[in-house]
Amino acid sequence: MTSDAAGGSGSPHGTTRWDRFLYWAGRFYATSDFDEIERNYKLVITERIQAAKDGLLAGDSRWVDQLNHAVTSKPKKPDELASDPAALRVVPRQPRAG
Repeated sequence: MTSDAAGGSGSPHGTTRWDRFLYWAGRFYATSDFDEIERNYKLVITERIQAAKDGLLAGDSRWVDQLNHAVTSKPKKPDELASDPAALRVVPRQPRAG
């Protein structure tokens, strides 16, 4: 067993691929802006998707709009979703019964 709290060798040249992964993951996690860059926007998107799910389960017809909003509206990681045309319309709109 190693002395590294994450179980890795504490070196980018660890003995296994897992050791190397844990080393680099630990370095990213230790940065002062980790939450801002890698976590906070995911939590906001998760809350929005949960609201869409709740709407779907409750029979609220707005769930489609909520889901599209969840994945197309800020906050989002700048290099994700916004530049992916396929992600801009997660659920196709259906004609409304008139």
